[in-house]
Amino acid sequence: AGQGFANVNCFICFVAGSAKGDYLYDSQNKKFYKQDLVEQFVGINCPLLVGKPKIFIFLLFPQKKTSKFSLLPCVSADSPDTLTRGNFIPVHADILEITITVKVKIIDGPKLALDER
Repeated sequence: AGQGFANVNCFICFVAGSAKGDYLYDSQNKKFYKQDLVEQFVGINCPLLVGKPKIFIFLLFPQKKTSKFSLLPCVSADSPDTLTRGNFIPVHADILEITITVKVKIIDGPKLALDER
């Protein structure tokens, strides 16, 4: 990553888009794994962010219909699951990944999706 991270205290990445499982789709409808995005900012790949909090927020719209709004589990760099894969602090200092999947509602006319009167 670039030199622009040298003077920052924290890194926040917000991604909104469509998804299916652990895959996201870019504006060209090409599939990529969300962990590949996160890995670009770990200490090995971005030394200027070592020891600084990194927060990734994914707001995803599923390609298949979902029955209800659901929150997927958050994963942090120091979770036991992550440590078994060999990612240790301080290389992965304070990574928090939040994924929110929302139910899509079709809006009919000028009403807002939240207007249920």
